[in-house]
Amino acid sequence: VGCFLLVLTLCRACTCLAGAISPSTRHTFAIGIGLFLLLIGMVLAGIVADAEIAGEDRLSSVLSLAATGSQ
Repeated sequence: VGCFLLVLTLCRACTCLAGAISPSTRHTFAIGIGLFLLLIGMVLAGIVADAEIAGEDRLSSVLSLAATGSQ
């Protein structure tokens, strides 16, 4: 895979391929990646969790996040 990407880069085919993708599709990819990263952050903060975690832990995570602006 790495050699293939190197060949694409050296032949400047990446620019042609990137230009072939419509702007709306590029924005959609960016939004999807951003939402995925948001979900990962929310899971790590304990906001989104399994049902086995007590509600008190989630509440304290949300309150500390709201009070400090960061974790």
